[in-house]
Amino acid sequence: MGYACRIHLSNPNPKLEGNEFFQAEEEANTWWGIAICERTFFCELDDFDQPFAAKFPDIHAPLPRETNSLNDDNNFKTSQSTDSAEDTIRNGGYACIAQAAWLLDQVFKTIELTDIDAKLIQLDGLDHTLRTFLTIVMEQSQGKWGKFCTANAILIRALFTLHWEILTQVQEMTHCRHKSPEEWRKTSSSALDTLVNIVEDIAATQNGHSISVVESLPPSRAYVMRAALRHIEDAEIKSETWEQIKTQLELSLAQFDHRWGFNV
Repeated sequence: MGYACRIHLSNPNPKLEGNEFFQAEEEANTWWGIAICERTFFCELDDFDQPFAAKFPDIHAPLPRETNSLNDDNNFKTSQSTDSAEDTIRNGGYACIAQAAWLLDQVFKTIELTDIDAKLIQLDGLDHTLRTFLTIVMEQSQGKWGKFCTANAILIRALFTLHWEILTQVQEMTHCRHKSPEEWRKTSSSALDTLVNIVEDIAATQNGHSISVVESLPPSRAYVMRAALRHIEDAEIKSETWEQIKTQLELSLAQFDHRWGFNV
């Protein structure tokens, strides 16, 4: 439908005037949303071979803006896609979601590489970028529910996907450039353990809130909790605290299920 409506071609150029500019930006925002949702759902697949239907806008395209800021002409000048996480955060929650989803998209593209050593090096670089962005966004959140929740969830899901891929690739390797297979395994296992602890902290905070607060949380929260549970089940070395963490995560998932009436 998006292609049929030609919204993938929308270009909110500041030279456009009045309603023409705002319509172009609304269309571009809608296309961003389609691309973001597709990649978020893609994380739940077991096979990443199928192509995406929605292409991401060019990396130099303006990041999407919040609906309530579309009438703010001054905001447009700072809404260009950028490598600066701080600049992205200043553009609002939707811009952070878009940047997080773009990084997730880079993880999927890297997974497609056939050269294992090149794949591992690129994934290692993406790991650093994702962790840096996640740290800055979480610091901006300051433990509060709100506009950065979805971006945090996508970044966490991207990191789970990335490190599972590394563990899969080095499972039967006897030699790798740059790092030994054992070093790759230790690094990714440690990263996944850290992600489980982050998700547990999120779940513990959520479990202290009412159902009315739960309904304001993005469904992607439930997906990262399931990802954490998967690592707890699959990890070769089990932490002593994981049974307690597992209980917290299952309680949070039960809250989602109770509110929405289906097993998320």
